[in-house]
Amino acid sequence: MLQNLFFALILTATLLFQLPSQAAVSFSVSPSATSNTYFGPLTLQINGLTNTETVVVQKFLDANSNGVVDAGDWLFQQFSLTDGGASVFTNGSLAVTNLNVPCDLDGATNGSITAKLNQSADFAQRIVGKYLFVLSSPAGHFSAMTNALTITNFPFAQKFTGNVVSNGTSTTVANALVFIGAPDSSSPGNPNFFFFAGTTANNAGGYSLPVPPGRYMLVAVKSNYVGSVTAATNLYLGAGATLTTNLNLIACTNSISGKYVDAANNSIGIPGFLQSVESQTGLLGAGVTDTNGNFTVRVIAGQWGLAHGNQAMMLHGYLTMRTNPSVNITTGNMSGLTIALKKATALVYGSIKDTSGNPMAGVWMYVEDNLGEDTYTNAGEGVTDVNGNYVAAALGEGANLWLLGVDNRGFFPEYSFANGEQTNFSTGKAAPFNVTATPWVPQITAPAHLAGGRFQMTVSGEAGQNYTLQMSTNLISTNWSSLTITNPASSAFPFNDPNASNQQRFYRVLVGP
Repeated sequence: MLQNLFFALILTATLLFQLPSQAAVSFSVSPSATSNTYFGPLTLQINGLTNTETVVVQKFLDANSNGVVDAGDWLFQQFSLTDGGASVFTNGSLAVTNLNVPCDLDGATNGSITAKLNQSADFAQRIVGKYLFVLSSPAGHFSAMTNALTITNFPFAQKFTGNVVSNGTSTTVANALVFIGAPDSSSPGNPNFFFFAGTTANNAGGYSLPVPPGRYMLVAVKSNYVGSVTAATNLYLGAGATLTTNLNLIACTNSISGKYVDAANNSIGIPGFLQSVESQTGLLGAGVTDTNGNFTVRVIAGQWGLAHGNQAMMLHGYLTMRTNPSVNITTGNMSGLTIALKKATALVYGSIKDTSGNPMAGVWMYVEDNLGEDTYTNAGEGVTDVNGNYVAAALGEGANLWLLGVDNRGFFPEYSFANGEQTNFSTGKAAPFNVTATPWVPQITAPAHLAGGRFQMTVSGEAGQNYTLQMSTNLISTNWSSLTITNPASSAFPFNDPNASNQQRFYRVLVGP
């Protein structure tokens, strides 16, 4: 009996010794520091999971830079990752992955997840500041882990700088967000917001934002405040210059709250994206959706429209709607809004290159059902990566006609882009659409001498684009004099030089400022 017990103990010990051990879960973010002009991916590597395990990743803007997630931080992104899971569509035998939506790219259910985040997808993902990535397990398999990411200003030679202040005083506001974009004069009372970069004001309320030379608008936003887009617009920043501009915030008195949900299942919220609200008087407020898709944005009395940004929605695989909710707040608050968005059931993919075959990064592609800017119902969005490739969400809705084109062509004034049409998207299918960007070179034609030594010509360009006309009396010299800056209402416009006086003069046209 004792001998049998001895052998049983040996056998039990051997079995315990041979049991496989679960590797510790590890989590990394690479690169851990980039500039705000970086259009490459962020790679998340997660190891030590059980096969097919699902985890949750949250990305917080650490507004006060204290290294911990607290009440003042913004949830800028949240998504689930499943070992071996991806959103895949097909074009014949070709599999096309919706790379806008983070997924496991290693192609196997092996307890390891390799995911890439498209930093070019949404300008809000490249706002200068410090970020905290938090990895957690819904099943409680491991304790939450945190990794840091720092996004810095690219060191352009010219910059905007100043303080964020409140209510027209010198009182500064710490840790506000500062957005910068292209000025829009198409509707001064209700401007469009073409933001492409941003930064975080420091703990003293100061900000600095280097950008290329050009004309810009700036605005600051923060919880419990709104900013004015019309107060600092059409500002020209010259080469090597520093332009000091204080940005004013207005304290809020009211709020708008609601929830973003999946149109097919209203119990599914859409979490972790920047929710902006825009007033008819050019004010901008912002908040973020929480882990369940709920949001609250502070405002003042007035007419407000909610904008669920195309770029933010593409990261979740959803399309946006043309008819954004609009609310009129006179007193009190607005609550209980439910905004239901459709998830992609089809995909458009392709590349954007110039005529020399060079890839173009940071070009936003739109996909809209039905034709016409004011007639579409749903719109998907995609953006090109460093290789010029993109994917954009669509719906498999049979015979609907879709319009495809470039959404931010204003950021590429030297190029023209062809639009396209697509019909009969099928559920689960991917359709190719490639675009060639053709350089748009202004032309000078019809030269003519007039009486009194004047010289006349016709300049052909793009309507609404700024052009600078310059003159020199010596082509060898680098000294060109600017004669006029114009923004033509038509693609061709006349120009007169009243001081030609029959002498030798050379002319050129520059795009901008």
